[in-house]
Amino acid sequence: MEGGGPPQHIHIFSDGRLPDAAEVVPAVEDVVFFHAIGDPSARNLAITSVRAERSYENPVELTVFAAIESTDTVPRNVDVELRIDGAVAAIRQITIPPAPPDARDTPSVSQDAEPVAQRSAPGAGGIAFPIELARGALVEVRLVAGDQPDALEADNRGFLIVPPAQQMAVAVVSPDDIFLSRALAGLPLSRLDVLTPGQFEAMLSDGRAGEYDVVLLDRFLPTSTGGEPLPAGRWIVFGAVPTGPGGLVDLGPGGATTVFDARTDHPILRPLTLDPLVIGKMRRVSMPDDAVSLADTPEGPAIIEMSGVEYRAIVVPWDVEQSNWPFQVNFVIFLAATIDYLGSDSFSAEQAGGAGRQFRPGEILTDRLPPDARNVDVTLMPAGDPKPTTPTGDGRITFGPLQKVGIYRVRWTGSAGATDLVEAGRVSRFYAANIESSEESDVRSAGELVLGSQTVSAQAGQDRRQVRRLWPWLLLAALAIIMFEWFIYNRKVYV
Repeated sequence: MEGGGPPQHIHIFSDGRLPDAAEVVPAVEDVVFFHAIGDPSARNLAITSVRAERSYENPVELTVFAAIESTDTVPRNVDVELRIDGAVAAIRQITIPPAPPDARDTPSVSQDAEPVAQRSAPGAGGIAFPIELARGALVEVRLVAGDQPDALEADNRGFLIVPPAQQMAVAVVSPDDIFLSRALAGLPLSRLDVLTPGQFEAMLSDGRAGEYDVVLLDRFLPTSTGGEPLPAGRWIVFGAVPTGPGGLVDLGPGGATTVFDARTDHPILRPLTLDPLVIGKMRRVSMPDDAVSLADTPEGPAIIEMSGVEYRAIVVPWDVEQSNWPFQVNFVIFLAATIDYLGSDSFSAEQAGGAGRQFRPGEILTDRLPPDARNVDVTLMPAGDPKPTTPTGDGRITFGPLQKVGIYRVRWTGSAGATDLVEAGRVSRFYAANIESSEESDVRSAGELVLGSQTVSAQAGQDRRQVRRLWPWLLLAALAIIMFEWFIYNRKVYV
């Protein structure tokens, strides 16, 4: 809100859970009144997070995790169902501790109002379902509250799209590999081949390169004929710079450097640290707009994520042999995490755990389909109406915002990905929409509303007024008067 006009009296009617309230900045002279709507003691059970994880040693072993919260002031016993493709696979009971009493040690007082209690954190618990599941499946976790109070039903279900279990087939392509194959030897891979550039080029020309889930390129780049920096596939590039349309720009050699910033929330870097890394000779590059730097040095990006219509790649443009990285355990962890990240699924970062195709109501469903996909539609399962959508030239689709929680199916005619389902000539891919928000599931009205420039306390002890529409009653009264006059007129006529 911008100043400059006369002072305003602003009345906000809300439960206090406005996600963008902190972005609202009233003018200094404005007076804001917060009218809290709802019950400050509303009781709700909710699934606030659902995830799945496969064992790295044995991917058939799948564990489904769910975080559950309660705003009730007493412990709640609730049955939790695990459903696989709609069928109940397990039922367990969990006790959720009560939410602590409202914090009154630092009461909030508004003008001419009594102190208003602030909300406490909800009670929290969790549950894990270990199962054996080799195939892909639609996984649902459901709370069965029975007759117990539960203010919001939409957060009683959590959905996951879990792809099939697999162990990766990996190739190392190098003119003289020293470190990579040794670092990969201890990983649980289904296949590990070491190839020369000539051998791999022959496989690429014969169409046999698709036998590998991920290919490591050591100081070598294969020939790309698709107008992109790399051929179709999943690549980890060391000591080379993929250039060309949509690729990197090689700025030449740099000096010795270290990493000063990294995206530690990224799945590749989450399990490791780059602090001990010393790069003896950096390779300076410039990135296109759609590339992402995962680690930065004073000389430029050190680890880059790139993607195109048919390829995805993690690029380390400098030569790892001219660094201390191969002698650190972090290097092996990086290789394992990157192979899992690229090879778990064709499109997502955390698809192996079901997280890559998850959205929240209100978000836009986005993905990239095969370039030849046509007749695309989106359906809320199980009985929603198909909604057509048109992919862009590179196969990207957008749909939404999503209105409800549940499973959404995207279906098309054309090529299928590795984890897509093909039935009667149509390809299906599934997505999950969950609330998964502790803030959204905490339906208790707040005592304060935090704005960008001030904190406004709820108006306590006030009369609640409701805006009523009077025009229907006035119209009805006018009609009654007309009918009465008509009656009198007719009486006079017949007298």
